[in-house]
Amino acid sequence: MGRRAFSPCARYWISWVTDDTLVEGILSYLGYLQAVPIPPFEDLIVPILKLLKDGKTHELQTLKESLVVRFGVTPAERELRLPSTLTVRVFDNRVLWAIQHLKIAGLLITPKRAVYQLTPLGSKLAASPPARIDRPYLISKFPMATAYFTGLSAASSSATLPTIPSPPAPTRSAPVSTAETPQERIEGAVNEVHGKLVADLVERLANCDPALYETIISRLLVRMGYALSEEDILQRHGKPGDGGIDGRVQRDPLGLEQVYVQAKRWSKPVPLRPIVDFSDEVNRSGVRKGVFVARSGFNSDAQSWIDDPKHPERRASIAWIDGRRLAELMVLHGIGVRESGTYILKGVDENLFESEGV
Repeated sequence: MGRRAFSPCARYWISWVTDDTLVEGILSYLGYLQAVPIPPFEDLIVPILKLLKDGKTHELQTLKESLVVRFGVTPAERELRLPSTLTVRVFDNRVLWAIQHLKIAGLLITPKRAVYQLTPLGSKLAASPPARIDRPYLISKFPMATAYFTGLSAASSSATLPTIPSPPAPTRSAPVSTAETPQERIEGAVNEVHGKLVADLVERLANCDPALYETIISRLLVRMGYALSEEDILQRHGKPGDGGIDGRVQRDPLGLEQVYVQAKRWSKPVPLRPIVDFSDEVNRSGVRKGVFVARSGFNSDAQSWIDDPKHPERRASIAWIDGRRLAELMVLHGIGVRESGTYILKGVDENLFESEGV
């Protein structure tokens, strides 16, 4: 049976009418089987308030473990990491952003590293919280959050509240509530730009002339380390009887290690016969390594032949590259692209502060 899970909204409703142990019992009894993704960081704010409502100090690790249980986060989800920052777990990152928002609003303090405690204002809110707290709610209810996120003058704060400097006034209104942390939104935007770039390159490859197409592939092979220079890509046949070989990459000055290359600019997917001919020639020649580039990909028969699980050597000895993969490799190795901007995202140096906290 799959993981029993329940929607966050229903979980919140049940949590107001029962204690935590009974909440988990009810959820288990109901037995909902739909998968619940890692909760958005704003969905974590109220549960964190409730975990801290006793007024005592709580360690960060204990808070995380309690939230894992409450939301049914699986071990695999617990280990999920940000694509560009593999040292940062998505769940941990969202917990820290939720805590940061409570600190910004003056609802939470850090008496010592990786330890948290509610302020009097936070305790008051924890005694009777709304069903969900997001950034717009904090901005509308708490002057410190208003000042931080909108640049407006902060109202006089109580001496019991921590002082958090406000950043320079933004040039636009505060960002809307979202399921993702700001860091995840940045990565999402980068991925969106990357996807558009790949799509643009695929279109350009479809319209470029044959000489440029060959030049792109030659430069890519050099940049990837398969040839010392474009001059090392030899024997561009392209004529009957060449065994389906367009070129031969000489990987070392003495030519002791070589790779056969075939490049197709066909407007339709490559059928089975050409790829079988290429594979046979690669193996017959003793080179046993090849790169087959098909701008329009491979038809279903050809793809099934390539992916046949009974013949893993077909992928082990030959790289089968379609137009999208070719475009992705161009981006990765800087062929036909240029930098349009550089953005550096900085974070706290945990090695310096020796802290897991925010």
